[in-house]
Amino acid sequence: MKTNLKQLMLLACFMLSFVACTNDSGDNPAKGIDTRIVGNWFSDVSGMTYAKWNYGKTWQNTEFKADGTGSTRIYYTFEDDVIGCEKIDFTYTASANGVLTMNPKDREKMYANWQLVGDELTLGDGFDIDLKFKKTTSDMAAKFDTWSKDDEMIDVPQPAKYTVFVYGNAGGTMDFIIEQGLWERLQQYLTDHNNVRVVCMYKYGKDQPDPDKAFTGKYAAPGDIVWFELTGETDLNTIKEQGMQAIGMGEEAKQLKICDPNTMRMFLEFSSLLCPAEDYVMGIWGHGSGFDAMYDVPGKYEVQQARATRGVMVDEWVDNEWMDMYEMYDAMQAAGIEKFNTLMFHNCFMGNIETLTQARSFADYIFASAHLLSSGGELMTEFIRGLIETGDAEKAGNLMFERCTPEWQNSYVDEAKNDYANGDYKMIRTDKFEPIIDAAKQLCDRILALYPTQKEAIDRATKSVYRFEPIDANKNEFIYPFFDIANYAQLLAKETDDAELKAISAAMDKAFDEAFVCYRDVNNSKEHLDHYTLSICLMSKLFYTFDYMTKVPELKALNNYNEGYEKCDFHKLTGWGNWLKTNEQYLNSNPQKGGGGKLE
Repeated sequence: MKTNLKQLMLLACFMLSFVACTNDSGDNPAKGIDTRIVGNWFSDVSGMTYAKWNYGKTWQNTEFKADGTGSTRIYYTFEDDVIGCEKIDFTYTASANGVLTMNPKDREKMYANWQLVGDELTLGDGFDIDLKFKKTTSDMAAKFDTWSKDDEMIDVPQPAKYTVFVYGNAGGTMDFIIEQGLWERLQQYLTDHNNVRVVCMYKYGKDQPDPDKAFTGKYAAPGDIVWFELTGETDLNTIKEQGMQAIGMGEEAKQLKICDPNTMRMFLEFSSLLCPAEDYVMGIWGHGSGFDAMYDVPGKYEVQQARATRGVMVDEWVDNEWMDMYEMYDAMQAAGIEKFNTLMFHNCFMGNIETLTQARSFADYIFASAHLLSSGGELMTEFIRGLIETGDAEKAGNLMFERCTPEWQNSYVDEAKNDYANGDYKMIRTDKFEPIIDAAKQLCDRILALYPTQKEAIDRATKSVYRFEPIDANKNEFIYPFFDIANYAQLLAKETDDAELKAISAAMDKAFDEAFVCYRDVNNSKEHLDHYTLSICLMSKLFYTFDYMTKVPELKALNNYNEGYEKCDFHKLTGWGNWLKTNEQYLNSNPQKGGGGKLE
């Protein structure tokens, strides 16, 4: 069973645990060795290692020898089989006053406090880390011996500072963006595996029947899944040899849903075994659609050993399915990842307040765009390059924008098609997100209170707020109903001349200023804003409360819009759905991206 799993993953790697040690017997202890620590010890360290492994138990076997040498073996298991092992050999001293000093081979020196109470050995850092060990029993010793002889298990390396996961799906003519815009451009910087490592899992898109839009993938066939570590030495021309089609699983690859949280979970856990790190960055690469309350429904998939908005990842080989934010949360929790350092949405419409409220616990920093994102891969490439150079996410974000200017901004103009689009991208500190939610709640409460007496003024503001994506030809307000929330607050304050709304608008502006670490706005059309914040769902109550499931069955909605919306955290925290079912103003002719023609 383990072999099949390995084939399915193609690669994997893992990390370091807090303590590294070994044991031998010896009657004459070396200088600086308290003989009480000498011996063979074991502990269940599941969930306590840098690598994220929740498919089975993780066991640490540490031996302290009397001659001052030692070893640690950390075994990652699935059922009774071993999947990977991290090996750490070291010399050590253990003083009688409880100070343990270890000098691992090829790693930094480690210190710990040690204490022996009865037959239990405790190793800690004096703050919040305490590993408790027992003397290795005969049955565990037998398991460790059997596992140590397995020549198929993954050798889990020491952790890098960062591992960047790139999880992607993009089709046809978009494939060159990740191949030439990320893989090929980034390789030259990936020279130190102890600094930043990059693991990619990418599902190739469908071949396009239009000869002018033929499949352009350089490195694999349509529908294949490739999974590999990208380094300066990676031969991209051979990655297809590790793809699922190469092992006779081509049809299985097409049916393996990249939008299924179980697939993401598998990728995260096995990739962290291959490339463990002190901090993890998650790059979502593919087609995004923002929040859609008719389809973003908790529990569409049952995630193994686990139980937060549309468009996180669309898999074009699977009709009418996508991963939403609820499912991404499930995948992270199942994989044992409490929080990423950075979550980078390299896709469209994810700068949506409903989406990001759901995702605010996923990472310390989130990159997102409220518009349709245009990028040839340069954004992710330059962020990772910045991480390599600085080791700091905020500095890397600033370097990304500096180096992408003007290449990225220019990508929003297509003169041949007379397309002059607006755009945005921002890096958000999630620990500064709560004041944005608080201001949104105050905004909702205030306009609900004022609507009976200030309806005309509020309606003027509603029909004037900026729309991030043009409304469709049939004026369906529920399709991409994304409007700039700070612009809305400003217009409401202006039109009503209400002192409380003015204070709320100012508080919201301040909250965004503090939450946005760095950002860029792109304006190419006459209808635009000087600065974009986040989008919020906005529509008239007719569209919000409409019975789509009964009256428009071809939509195949999982629930009606209002039902789905009121399940999301943003509504629960702000009551925004109460405004959507109250608002009588249609939003079918608002200022919008591309509106008014080219900005001169």
